[in-house]
Amino acid sequence: MQPTFNNGKILLAKKGGAFNKNDIIVFKYKDELLVKRIIAVGKDIVTLCDSSIYINDVKISPFSYEGDKKEYNLKDDYFFVIGDNYQQSIDSRSFGPVSKENIIGKVMFYD
Repeated sequence: MQPTFNNGKILLAKKGGAFNKNDIIVFKYKDELLVKRIIAVGKDIVTLCDSSIYINDVKISPFSYEGDKKEYNLKDDYFFVIGDNYQQSIDSRSFGPVSKENIIGKVMFYD
């Protein structure tokens, strides 16, 4: 999540509650905990094509995408996340939407 968080930072995350666009969340992915920013929520349509990301047909800058066209119609309690260092981030562009059941909490404080 650089430049927002550097390695070694201490994060405080709040469990439960609602999650919204632009929230930074901690979630389980495979055997790791990841920290990413929500860019789309349930009922949004995310399209990855033409080296770009579109949410509900609106191009989202500066984020980019390389690969075959993909489209996600997000169900309730699913989120599309991306790292702030999007050029090097492994995020929903690779592994798809994140389910609310895998979210540990929303980052509320960092040091």
